[in-house]
Amino acid sequence: MASGYLLSPTNSGDLIAELAARAPEMGANSGLWPGLTIYRFTGPVGPSWEEIQSLSLCIVAQGRKRVTVDGNTYGYDPFHYLVLGSHLHFQAEILEASVSRPFLSFVLQIDPALPPGGRAAAGQRPEPCPRLLQPVPPSGIGPGRG
Repeated sequence: MASGYLLSPTNSGDLIAELAARAPEMGANSGLWPGLTIYRFTGPVGPSWEEIQSLSLCIVAQGRKRVTVDGNTYGYDPFHYLVLGSHLHFQAEILEASVSRPFLSFVLQIDPALPPGGRAAAGQRPEPCPRLLQPVPPSGIGPGRG
């Protein structure tokens, strides 16, 4: 019988180890599922313009990142996630990363062609979703917050 619960306890170290193993190259690495991209950086990376094509869930396991959309800046880290709307241009910057503690994150793009039941199963609400959820001012990022 399958359930939504893990049979054994897990922690952020498990996620970090899994992402590190699945992202051997610097930058973007293809994930196991369509729409899943895993990122690794071993040092800060200056601002660069990027585009997302569909609703995307962005999770940082280790390190910090800042995203600017329409002049608004949002930070995220292991204590804060980011949801980006579709067809969105944004500027991204890796703030915290090193060789010994690389920036590790993943982005899951949710296919807009999924039927409403599929969107709900994928964690997407059927009603319109705001472009950004959980914005965090850059000064509010850090351990103990969230």
